[in-house]
Amino acid sequence: MAQITEAITLTGACIEEITLQPTDKEPKAVLVLSGPLPADLARQLDCREMVFDANDVPRPFEGPVGLTHLMKDRIVETELTGPLYADLVYKFRVTHKSETELTVSVRLHFTGRQALDTLLPFFAVTNKATFDLRIMPLQGSLFEQDNEEEHETP
Repeated sequence: MAQITEAITLTGACIEEITLQPTDKEPKAVLVLSGPLPADLARQLDCREMVFDANDVPRPFEGPVGLTHLMKDRIVETELTGPLYADLVYKFRVTHKSETELTVSVRLHFTGRQALDTLLPFFAVTNKATFDLRIMPLQGSLFEQDNEEEHETP
């Protein structure tokens, strides 16, 4: 299983589905996003050999890919909205858009008030638009911010 050491960037992402679920405790939401799967992203997701041949031509593969374990407490950033704080990011899945293009989808889970407070405005802004998406650890973002502050000149 791959160890992700840098942000996962999905360029040209779009919303496939948003599901809101009432529960006895707090609301839950699932956001399904998809976007193109180039060879460099497939390498980062630890599935390049499964989905591409040596010349970066897509193989006839569809299904779950290398990153099948849960990633907890992740920040999801887009250029259209502020950050989203996902409880779980998982189920990276590859499908064929055409013979020469692959698509990867991913599921993001949200619970509590933020399921409504952040996802509904996100959906209102993005709707069917495409956007660039970065998935990163919650702590990683804080360290990046701290490092930037240390390097500022007075």
